[in-house]
Amino acid sequence: MTWALTTIPPADADPPTSRARTVLNDVHTDTIDVRFQDGQLGLQTRIGNAPYSYASASEVIFQLKDIPEAAIAVPDDPAFAFLGQPGQPLWLAPEVQDFSLLFAGWNTESIAPGVFDGDVVDLELTGMHGPGRLEAFQSGSFGEPQRIFSSSDSGFKMLRQPVHSHAHANWAFSALGRYELTFQAHATLAGGAQVHSAPVTYTWFVGGTTAADVTPMASGTHLSASVNGSQVELTAAVEPSTAKGWVEFFDGSTSLGSAAVPATLTVTLAAGEHTLKARFIPLYSNDYSPSDADPVTVTITGGGGGQSPTTSPSPSASQSPAPTPTSPGTSAVTSTAACVPSNSHVPILSDGHADYGTRIVNGRLDSAVKDGTVAGKVTWRDPSEVVLHVKPQAAKTLPSGFGFLGAAGTTVWQIPQTQQSGVLWLGWNTEAIPGGQVEWTLTGVSGPGRFALYDYDPFGSPVVHFNSGDGLPDRFALNAGTHAHGTWAFTKQGVYRLTFTQRAGSLSDTETLTVVVGDTDPRPHALRTSGCGLPRTGLWLTGVLGAGGGLLATGTVLVVLARRRSRR
Repeated sequence: MTWALTTIPPADADPPTSRARTVLNDVHTDTIDVRFQDGQLGLQTRIGNAPYSYASASEVIFQLKDIPEAAIAVPDDPAFAFLGQPGQPLWLAPEVQDFSLLFAGWNTESIAPGVFDGDVVDLELTGMHGPGRLEAFQSGSFGEPQRIFSSSDSGFKMLRQPVHSHAHANWAFSALGRYELTFQAHATLAGGAQVHSAPVTYTWFVGGTTAADVTPMASGTHLSASVNGSQVELTAAVEPSTAKGWVEFFDGSTSLGSAAVPATLTVTLAAGEHTLKARFIPLYSNDYSPSDADPVTVTITGGGGGQSPTTSPSPSASQSPAPTPTSPGTSAVTSTAACVPSNSHVPILSDGHADYGTRIVNGRLDSAVKDGTVAGKVTWRDPSEVVLHVKPQAAKTLPSGFGFLGAAGTTVWQIPQTQQSGVLWLGWNTEAIPGGQVEWTLTGVSGPGRFALYDYDPFGSPVVHFNSGDGLPDRFALNAGTHAHGTWAFTKQGVYRLTFTQRAGSLSDTETLTVVVGDTDPRPHALRTSGCGLPRTGLWLTGVLGAGGGLLATGTVLVVLARRRSRR
């Protein structure tokens, strides 16, 4: 399998023509999509929302537009001194989705646990060319910057990324212009062998407001000719050496043929003087500009025939087709035999990626948990049929500036904005909604403490969307096509039930999420009982069994069920 190469068709009778690289400037893209297939590690780009499209990095340009949302200044905050002096200009593609800007991240979601030692892949920034500096950083638990990649600091060239994960960052550039970022992936197989991807270069263009503003780089072409009787070998060198495309050769105004760069063509010419020319035709019109070489004059003294090429260039290597994304899975439906009461547990999600998602099913709005915690599989779950567990290790100590959660020094439990290994990573998702907006409303919270949902601006200030501590309902408008993450914070351990209503046009749906926080055991809250007309919730059954001995007359079935539950 060959990764991240671009097909350059061989020369033929017709002059080759340039095409434009696809410009991505206001979409969700995983700039670096890491794949492991057929024993090879490779890098490409994933574009849009599911179902995704894929491209070689050489086929796309990532444009960060020069608009007020992106053109900002370095803050006067020592924590961000790595970006430059306070007040210096900065262009930033944000970690939190802004539909007017590129939303750029990376992912290893297609790689299942167990393939690599430690279940990690190392992403390395091996080089950068451009007019300024790059700094990529994420927001920590309380908005503090966590540096990821830096073009100027050797301490931030390598990122250890867990497999089956997805991340976004703030991509900050210090000057307008074109940047070439080269990345390479490294991993160790479970058996001990090391694997490496080829270095792959990703092109960013900082500036302009539309794709048409992405300007090509200048090129230069030099022609040389070697005469052997009536045969002439033409060689054209194109600068810079990274330029891809073809060179078309001419005898005066007559085309002799074309060849892919690096370009060589051998022709047979008639006797006499010939003015030979060469013109570089870029593979991508928004990558490099065309250029003409200075003409070269040769004299043929032999009795050669007409002007015809005697050799043909070889085509360059071509890229294998991009992998086709798998279709999302669906929730399994389990039925129980009539009149046979049974206990079961609904799934408990405590680690990995999930979203509170919205979709339209059979003409109705459906709010559900989009469970992506298993590599290569997506399962939509009814909120009543899943329990979310925020593990004890999600506990954090509040700094100052988070008064909406409590005083500095108190403890909160977080589902984080940035994915952390071993902790649930819960986002929100309207990718399946065809257009418009979804109004997301928090209408009720029951639990031992406060609940808040917020994300951070690029410089660490919380942007609060829901806060049960200052009264409900709270409303949050989402654009269709959103996939985002923020921080879900709980001020005490225990069981919370969050009731949400979502509306899209005339459609609406109200659901309740069960979230178990901290040291509280989530299993009793995931228990369900079905059969013989009994309610599905195990909590109801527990209450009935504790109410008195009268119900024991219903038979030994209930006694057995109670014993089973006590053993759990």
